[in-house]
Amino acid sequence: MSEYLDKNGKFDNHKWLRVNQRETEPLTEDVQSKMVKAIPMGYHYKKLAQDVAGIIHDEYGSHNVKVFLAELKKALNNYNM
Repeated sequence: MSEYLDKNGKFDNHKWLRVNQRETEPLTEDVQSKMVKAIPMGYHYKKLAQDVAGIIHDEYGSHNVKVFLAELKKALNNYNM
Protein backbone atom coordinates (compact mmCIF):
# COMPACT_ATOMS: atom_id res chain seq x y z
CA MET A 1 0.00 0.00 0.00
CA SER A 2 2.96 2.35 0.47
CA GLU A 3 3.25 2.67 -3.32
CA TYR A 4 0.10 4.82 -3.16
CA LEU A 5 1.47 7.36 -0.68
CA ASP A 6 2.66 10.81 -1.65
CA LYS A 7 5.90 12.37 -0.43
CA ASN A 8 4.15 13.42 2.81
CA GLY A 9 2.93 9.91 3.56
CA LYS A 10 -0.68 10.67 2.62
CA PHE A 11 -2.71 8.35 0.42
CA ASP A 12 -2.57 9.60 -3.18
CA ASN A 13 -5.85 8.75 -4.89
CA HIS A 14 -4.41 9.57 -8.31
CA LYS A 15 -1.59 7.07 -7.96
CA TRP A 16 -4.13 4.43 -6.96
CA LEU A 17 -6.39 5.26 -9.89
CA ARG A 18 -3.55 5.14 -12.41
CA VAL A 19 -2.70 1.63 -11.27
CA ASN A 20 -6.16 0.24 -10.58
CA GLN A 21 -8.60 1.97 -12.89
CA ARG A 22 -8.98 0.87 -16.46
CA GLU A 23 -10.54 2.76 -19.31
CA THR A 24 -14.00 1.25 -19.58
CA GLU A 25 -15.21 3.21 -22.58
CA PRO A 26 -13.34 4.43 -25.61
CA LEU A 27 -12.78 8.15 -25.93
CA THR A 28 -15.25 9.13 -28.62
CA GLU A 29 -15.66 12.82 -27.84
CA ASP A 30 -13.07 15.46 -27.27
CA VAL A 31 -12.63 16.77 -23.73
CA GLN A 32 -13.77 20.30 -24.56
CA SER A 33 -17.16 19.06 -25.80
CA LYS A 34 -17.63 16.99 -22.66
CA MET A 35 -16.72 19.94 -20.45
CA VAL A 36 -19.18 22.24 -22.22
CA LYS A 37 -21.97 19.68 -21.83
CA ALA A 38 -21.19 19.33 -18.11
CA ILE A 39 -21.45 23.06 -17.34
CA PRO A 40 -25.04 24.07 -16.47
CA MET A 41 -26.68 26.93 -18.36
CA GLY A 42 -26.10 30.21 -16.57
CA TYR A 43 -23.20 28.87 -14.53
CA HIS A 44 -21.31 31.87 -13.18
CA TYR A 45 -17.81 32.39 -14.56
CA LYS A 46 -16.42 32.89 -11.04
CA LYS A 47 -17.71 29.47 -9.97
CA LEU A 48 -16.33 27.92 -13.15
CA ALA A 49 -12.93 29.48 -12.43
CA GLN A 50 -13.03 28.09 -8.87
CA ASP A 51 -13.94 24.65 -10.17
CA VAL A 52 -11.16 24.66 -12.76
CA ALA A 53 -8.68 25.79 -10.12
CA GLY A 54 -9.75 22.91 -7.90
CA ILE A 55 -9.35 20.42 -10.72
CA ILE A 56 -5.89 21.67 -11.62
CA HIS A 57 -4.77 21.64 -8.00
CA ASP A 58 -6.35 18.32 -7.01
CA GLU A 59 -5.93 16.32 -10.21
CA TYR A 60 -2.65 17.69 -11.56
CA GLY A 61 -0.95 18.93 -8.42
CA SER A 62 -0.14 22.38 -7.09
CA HIS A 63 3.27 22.18 -8.77
CA ASN A 64 1.50 22.45 -12.14
CA VAL A 65 -0.56 25.57 -11.39
CA LYS A 66 1.96 28.07 -12.80
CA VAL A 67 2.57 26.10 -15.98
CA PHE A 68 -1.18 25.62 -16.41
CA LEU A 69 -1.75 29.38 -16.11
CA ALA A 70 0.98 30.04 -18.68
CA GLU A 71 -0.63 27.61 -21.12
CA LEU A 72 -4.08 29.06 -20.44
CA LYS A 73 -2.82 32.55 -21.23
CA LYS A 74 -1.31 31.29 -24.50
CA ALA A 75 -4.55 29.56 -25.43
CA LEU A 76 -6.63 32.65 -24.62
CA ASN A 77 -4.28 34.82 -26.70
CA ASN A 78 -5.12 32.60 -29.67
CA TYR A 79 -8.64 34.00 -29.39
CA ASN A 80 -7.26 37.58 -29.60
CA MET A 81 -8.55 38.55 -26.20
